[in-house]
Amino acid sequence: MTYPLQDCASLLPIPKGGLDSMTLMDLPGSTFIHLLSLDKGAAYGPIAFPEPSQIIPLAPGFAVSGGGPLSALTAHEPILIPGQKAFTLEATAPGHVLLLRFRGLAAAEEEGCSFRCSETAAAGPTGPVTHPLLQRWMAEHEAALACLARLEEALAATPWDGQAVAREAAWLGGEVKAHNEAEEQHLFPLLDPHFGDHSPVSCMRDEHRELWHLVLQLQEGLRQEDVTTIVKAGTQAIGILRNHIAKENNVLYPMAERMLSPEDLDRLSRAFQEA
Repeated sequence: MTYPLQDCASLLPIPKGGLDSMTLMDLPGSTFIHLLSLDKGAAYGPIAFPEPSQIIPLAPGFAVSGGGPLSALTAHEPILIPGQKAFTLEATAPGHVLLLRFRGLAAAEEEGCSFRCSETAAAGPTGPVTHPLLQRWMAEHEAALACLARLEEALAATPWDGQAVAREAAWLGGEVKAHNEAEEQHLFPLLDPHFGDHSPVSCMRDEHRELWHLVLQLQEGLRQEDVTTIVKAGTQAIGILRNHIAKENNVLYPMAERMLSPEDLDRLSRAFQEA
């Protein structure tokens, strides 16, 4: 599937200072596929379609908003937009996006933490977080965000700062991985009984795996001195982890304090004391 998407993007040059588009498929009463080309800073929307739709960034550098702050998107990862839901797509770097509208058809079922969870996270916390272990993890999130800012600066530096990239990549592969494993050991098993398949918890686990894979790619790129791999993996890791932290801080952790029983919260407290 990757190659057709790349070929699609080559059909439409990126305009300087704006937005261009072309229709790739228009089946009356059925699927409509549009290719959008945006320069950095250009926006598509706000717009709402009567039917469900999906947007698929063909490269990193895009963010979506449902009325709140922008939430970064991951390249080649479809995101579902519910019917009648207004959204705005903005390019933080030049690139292409596929827009699919499911006219007269049922859209693919939303799984995990896609648009609705991302939108809630972007809008801000759904409640206070007071548990000491969750507060500690939120403090670790702040350290991770600072690491991402340093990594982003190192990737964009001229001349390119390989030592700084390697330093932040090592931090992500150590501190952030240990943080994620602690969540999976102590918190996620307590939340699993409250959900079925494709839950916010399974979404968080999947994003952990995706992040670890990207960090390994980043570290391998550093060993091979492959700048293309380094920049691509680093940029994707930055977008995924920033969005992931927003979901946990603003949705998952407040939800855990509301849903978990006193006994489960006591287990988290013991984990905090033993850490």
